[in-house]
Amino acid sequence: MGMILVLLSACGAPSSDTALDTGTREVVATSGVLVGLVTDSAGTALSGVHITTMPRGYEGTTTDDGTWRIERLPPDDYEVVVAGAGWETIIVGPTGVAAGDETELDAALTASEPLGGELTLQVHGPDGEALVGAVVTADGGGDTVTDSDGIAVLSGLGGETVSVTVTDADGALWSRSLAVWVPDEGSIEAELTLSGRPPADATYVGSTGCVMCHPDATAHQGTAHAEALSEQLGAPLDEVFQSGVTVMMGLGQARAVLGWDTSGAFATLTDDSGATQRVEVTGHLGAVRGLVVPLTEVGDQAWTLPLAWRAADPRRAGDSDSGETLFAYHPEWWFDATGAFDLGGGDTPAPEHSADANCLPCHTTGWDLAERSDGGVDLTALGNGEGKWVEAGVQCERCHGPGSTHSSVTVSEKIFHITQPQHLDPAAGRAVCGQCHSQRQGEGNGLPFPYSTTAGAFRPGQLLDETSYSVAELWASGAAALPRQQHDELLLSPHGTEEAGSLVCWDCHDAHGATLGDDGEVLGRQLRLDPYDNTLCLSCHLGLTFGGDTDRAEEHDGHALYEPEAEDGAGRCIACHMPATSTGSTWSAESGAGDMSSHLWTWRPPQDALDVFAAEGATELGVGSFPIHGCADCHAFVDRSFGFSPGPTGDPTLEATHQSFQDAVDVKFP
Repeated sequence: MGMILVLLSACGAPSSDTALDTGTREVVATSGVLVGLVTDSAGTALSGVHITTMPRGYEGTTTDDGTWRIERLPPDDYEVVVAGAGWETIIVGPTGVAAGDETELDAALTASEPLGGELTLQVHGPDGEALVGAVVTADGGGDTVTDSDGIAVLSGLGGETVSVTVTDADGALWSRSLAVWVPDEGSIEAELTLSGRPPADATYVGSTGCVMCHPDATAHQGTAHAEALSEQLGAPLDEVFQSGVTVMMGLGQARAVLGWDTSGAFATLTDDSGATQRVEVTGHLGAVRGLVVPLTEVGDQAWTLPLAWRAADPRRAGDSDSGETLFAYHPEWWFDATGAFDLGGGDTPAPEHSADANCLPCHTTGWDLAERSDGGVDLTALGNGEGKWVEAGVQCERCHGPGSTHSSVTVSEKIFHITQPQHLDPAAGRAVCGQCHSQRQGEGNGLPFPYSTTAGAFRPGQLLDETSYSVAELWASGAAALPRQQHDELLLSPHGTEEAGSLVCWDCHDAHGATLGDDGEVLGRQLRLDPYDNTLCLSCHLGLTFGGDTDRAEEHDGHALYEPEAEDGAGRCIACHMPATSTGSTWSAESGAGDMSSHLWTWRPPQDALDVFAAEGATELGVGSFPIHGCADCHAFVDRSFGFSPGPTGDPTLEATHQSFQDAVDVKFP
């Protein structure tokens, strides 16, 4: 078993001298900013006016004070289209935008003639029946209600995308927004369904009864979500501890020696002075198919051991650390910078570093918490059962909300008492996944998950900002620099707009556990289709099939057409558009890549890495200190038969390697 000595700084985040450092993320600017003020002819600020850049189509909207701001613009000459309901659309500019500069473009609008377009909206309740009396509000003002057929008609629209918000008459359902383009003349039809909503006093009952009515949900029990917390050790972790291997902490001579005896698994921690402490293993975070962090429990609190184990990673086939790997995990919670024990809780780290206050709220279902004066929290089950939570793992109610009333009402009423994420608007739908797949800080408490001191825990149907705020750490491109930030990247991606057709997580993933083939095996990352043969991407991006024109397909990405039987993976969409810019375990010494694919979905050139080298004034940097790109993620090894070997050695820590990549890009895409 390879021994990779990497430290982690946040939940699942690396933090050694060669890992992510906040200073390395402030790189030389490669983009500029456009700002502006939109008023009417009298100088009154206008809010809600839509701004679109030409070229490139970057978008923004004016705030209450009439100002707008669009960031990350590549240097170029830009015009902007200024459009708002009730105002004549104008184009202002052009103006040049330079890297590192902020350029201002103001506009004054005049009132437009009333438009004749009409929107006919059909609204359904969670049961699919017409929803009578629902309030429909269009942006720019004007309310109407649905009739006995669940239909509302909004007139005087047209020639633009109109956003409408629908709320049921009693406020018992989750409201929902819809963006739809309305023509200048005539009518366009649209429909939407509102999601059920558990009452505020609903509690958690556990998922045991769910499969009685939802047998298709049984596949979820075999997913990594369902196995996010195990309260006992098992294979292959027991064999790992029986091996007696030593894991160095990277802090002086501090180390952990794994062990096994009649009481089970344990680790003997030794600090730099030679002092020791035995720590019993009582369970682990994570599924054994991926990343596992052992837990120890003392009294009523749990802590992660300062080590983690990663299963063999097929993505890194050929890497020196592609097999099972042990590495240091949050050793700074147990040791100080010199390697001496730093146990704020006596025999354990400080309560603020407990798993209760950092990890378990995302790895369990059905809890409430009380904040403690020492920085820790006390978790308690919110519903059936005793203890800290109703269920270990990410179970049904984590995404659908508490189900006590759903299970107790009549059959016809049940659907009105549970959240259906697919019937939420995109922002609220994505928040269901974003509650854990983003870097958030609790409102009023600093806890690393969505929990408000005044409003309590996030519940499906809410927006994340109702309970927390973003503390995302991203590279200059917007790609994730820390793990567990897929939601943060999505919001910055071309798929992250709030307009009709915007992407939600389950467009690609199946939380219930998609299967592949007849073997019943869950497809990696719970994906609906295989992304490695481009099937998933091309299921939406039909134009990129180029009608079977091989030459055009190869021209698109500068590589040979993807062939499933080939070993190198050339021509795969995800190779260029989803490089592993962050890691939950270790950085690859060969490629510099992590193990978590970026969800920004924009091609990033090797220049991104070169900018960091330039900002640091360095020709050599440790892996994890610069953003990786698709070139390095694939062309990692000199001995791979790609017909192109990067740099003088292929070493990703050298600036020269990335310069070779960029030179090749400049040739392929002049």
